[in-house]
Amino acid sequence: MELRQLKYFVNVSELGSFTRAAAFLSVAQSALSRQIHNLEMELDTRLLYRTGRGVAVTESGQRLLDHAKTILDQVDRLVNDVAHDQDQPSGTVTLGIPPTITLVLVTPLIRNLRANHPGITLQVVEGFSGFVNEWLASGKLDIAILYDAPRMRHLQTEKLLTEALYLIGDGNTRSQKQSIPFSEVAKLPLILPSRPHGLRLLIDNYAAREGKTLTIDCELDSLTAIKELVEEGAGWTILSYASVHREVESKRLSARRILKPKISRDLVLATSTQRPMSRAVSILIAQIHEEVDHLIESGKWQGARRQTRKHSDKGLK
Repeated sequence: MELRQLKYFVNVSELGSFTRAAAFLSVAQSALSRQIHNLEMELDTRLLYRTGRGVAVTESGQRLLDHAKTILDQVDRLVNDVAHDQDQPSGTVTLGIPPTITLVLVTPLIRNLRANHPGITLQVVEGFSGFVNEWLASGKLDIAILYDAPRMRHLQTEKLLTEALYLIGDGNTRSQKQSIPFSEVAKLPLILPSRPHGLRLLIDNYAAREGKTLTIDCELDSLTAIKELVEEGAGWTILSYASVHREVESKRLSARRILKPKISRDLVLATSTQRPMSRAVSILIAQIHEEVDHLIESGKWQGARRQTRKHSDKGLK
C-alpha cells in the first residue's frame, strides 16, 4: 500500500468520479483506475461501486476512507513540521569548552542564539581540554573547543585561531613596554595551574626549549582563584588576553605580550565523526566562527585566524 494510492482513493471517493479526480490530480484516468484496482487487490475487497452519476464507496471503502484521510493529514502535518524546522531549527546543543574560553565566548553566543535562533538551547559544559576531548569521544558533547587537539579518528577538527599568551600582573604593574622577553618572565614568581593542565605543559615546554627554570610560587587549577591572587599582587601568571580582557580594561590587571620566543597555542573546534550533525549544531558552529571574528576585530581576543571561512550553517567541510 502506497501513500499515492491512498491519495488517489480519497480524491475519487470525495469527488465521486474517476474523470473529475483524474483532472483534479492531473493524472491519466487509466493510471488512476489501475492504482485503485491494485489497492482493492491488495486489500482483497471492493472499495468502490459504480452509480448512475459516478462512483460511491462501499462499506469497506468507507472504513478505508476514514483511516486514509487521517493518515494523509498526519503526513501533511509531518511535512509542514519538518519544513518549519528548516526555517526555525530547534533543539539542545551541548558545547564543551575550557574555562579560559568560557569567559569571553559563551555570553555573546547565548545572546546571539536567543536573538536569531530562539528554538536552539545551548548547554555549556566547562572543563580542561583533556576532559572535553574525552566527553566528545564518549558522545556527551555535540561540539568541543580545544587547545592543541591531537589528531584522532573520532574527531573532525578545524582550527579557529592561534592565540597569543601574555604575562598577567596586577593593575599597579602596568608598564610602558607592551612586551616582555620570556627570560624575564621565568624569573618572576608565577602562579600557574599544575601539570598535566595543557597551559602548564605548554609553558614548561617553552621553558625547557629555552633552557630556563620557571619560578613557580603557587599552583592552582582554578582560573578564578589565579586571577584573584594576581589582582591582589601575590604573583604573576600567564594567560590569554581574552581570559582577562575585562580586568585589563578596568585596570585591575595588566597584560604584556611575551616575546623571545612568542608563546602561542592553537584553538580548535571539534565535532565527533561518530555523531550525525543536526542543523542546530551547524548553526552553532557558524555562530562560533562569527563571534570569534568579532572578538578578534574588537581587540578582546588577541589572536590570528588560520584561514578565511565563509560562514554558513551547513556544518564543517
